[in-house]
Amino acid sequence: MCNTCKTRNTRNICNICLTSKTKCVKIKLSLRKGSNLKMAIGKIFYSSWGYEQTNIDFYKVVEVSKSGKSISLQPIGSKIVGDNGWCSEEVIPDENKLKGEVLTNRRLMNSGSDRLFVNVSERSDYKVYAYEWDGSPKTQTSYY
Repeated sequence: MCNTCKTRNTRNICNICLTSKTKCVKIKLSLRKGSNLKMAIGKIFYSSWGYEQTNIDFYKVVEVSKSGKSISLQPIGSKIVGDNGWCSEEVIPDENKLKGEVLTNRRLMNSGSDRLFVNVSERSDYKVYAYEWDGSPKTQTSYY
């Protein structure tokens, strides 16, 4: 059920509420003693993965738990902003391109250097971590 409009679905938020939600809710995280990190709806995370190529995936925070220790992420598309030559390009998130289902209840982790990350893998035997996006284009590669 969508927490915002209460329509029946398998996610905590529906696509209609996701695209119309503009309010940014900031919640102070206490992931470790003395931490002053904040998580906000709309913040972007990215993951880098691949075998013989580098894939970049972007995610947008669509929900923050009351405790501030877990989030829900909407996979979003990317757009090419630069060409690095043969099979290499620079990409940034495209918040207008929604991809797939919302990833719910993802536990936030802290690397110890005030850099938050979260596991975005659906499999228990394979981990893919997404990190807070710093605003700079990310390099992806492909033979295609």
